[in-house]
Amino acid sequence: MPKISALLRRVFSENPRLFLSVILATVLLALGGYTYAVKGNLGNLSPLVQVALAANTHSNKNHDKFAGSTPSVTPSPTISSSPTVAPSIQPTVAPTSVPSSGTATPTLTSAPVATPTTAPTIVPVTSNVKMGVVINDWNTSTGVTTVESELGKPVSHLSFFKQFGSPYRDLSSSDLAYAKSRNMKLIIAWEPWDPSQGMNQSTDYLKAIPTGSQDAYLINFANSVKSYGGPVVIRFGHEMNGNWYPWGNRPDDYKAAYRYIVNLFRAQGVTNVSWMWAINSDNVPYTDISTASQFYPGDDVVDIIGIDGYNSGTTNSSGWRSFSGVFSNAYNFLTRTYNKPIYIAETASAEQGGDKAAWVKDMFTNALPNLFPKVSEITWFDLNKETDWRIDSSATSLQAFKTYMP
Repeated sequence: MPKISALLRRVFSENPRLFLSVILATVLLALGGYTYAVKGNLGNLSPLVQVALAANTHSNKNHDKFAGSTPSVTPSPTISSSPTVAPSIQPTVAPTSVPSSGTATPTLTSAPVATPTTAPTIVPVTSNVKMGVVINDWNTSTGVTTVESELGKPVSHLSFFKQFGSPYRDLSSSDLAYAKSRNMKLIIAWEPWDPSQGMNQSTDYLKAIPTGSQDAYLINFANSVKSYGGPVVIRFGHEMNGNWYPWGNRPDDYKAAYRYIVNLFRAQGVTNVSWMWAINSDNVPYTDISTASQFYPGDDVVDIIGIDGYNSGTTNSSGWRSFSGVFSNAYNFLTRTYNKPIYIAETASAEQGGDKAAWVKDMFTNALPNLFPKVSEITWFDLNKETDWRIDSSATSLQAFKTYMP
């Protein structure tokens, strides 16, 4: 006790403030303040009391200090009741555990949450392919402007049919007047038959053409093309690899007639004409598409290769087929075999069996740009014939053309 009394007198004489803090801490300990402090409430006491309690709590360690030398007290840092967090610390979740020392855990501010942005609207890539049409009134301004008004954009060409045995077989200047006023490209399907006679023709035109018996008609037609002056594409005897025309599945006769006509036009000095060899997308009866090569008349008389094909949906047994399903087999073979421009010379989709508008969208935004890059033009068969193939067969079909047609 004498030693403790001496020590207290020494502390009181050298640092009365410290002496009072020790006395106060002793009283608080007696009243339960020790428990209060250990439970994490040290920050609510005055700084001097905090020091005294800390000294008492760690009595063994601090006893050595006091016993060996004159104690010196390092001023405590000021502790605010709401400590701040350094800007560089941005935890997203505040710690839930309390350190074992009993020190108060500061509340950490969560990092700002980024506001999500709306993903940009993806606009489908539409091919740059040009589109023309087969229409009934191709030879009138009304017929052409009606379809263009519906689409809201011009068509690239007009396609129509002429038959050797038809009363309307000639290419008259009056029929061509409107198209000529616009210098429109014409694609003419020139068919060697009389449609009224079906498959039993009184004249076998494929056989007759190379004999010269049809020269008068051929020369007149050639001069009409020359007089037109604008670009003309002739696809003679199209779909010769099918069995629904009298010129079908006759490769030798077909090639002889085709070559004869081309050479006659050249002899007449017709320079504004191009020649299209146009097959059906499938051989009928079915064989591998490569056998269509037996009808190829030669590189020297073919400027363009055309493919005809339709999605008939459930209107016949072929079922619903995408644009790629209709054309990919023929297209892949033709582009591997020949180095010629490719046209889709006839196509359309039925409404029955699927979504025609989606079919049209896929054709323009997916199939043509991604799978058929060598196709430069297509012709839409805009007629109500075997089924309603027309562009405006439904409001949704028309809207698809208006939205996605280049």
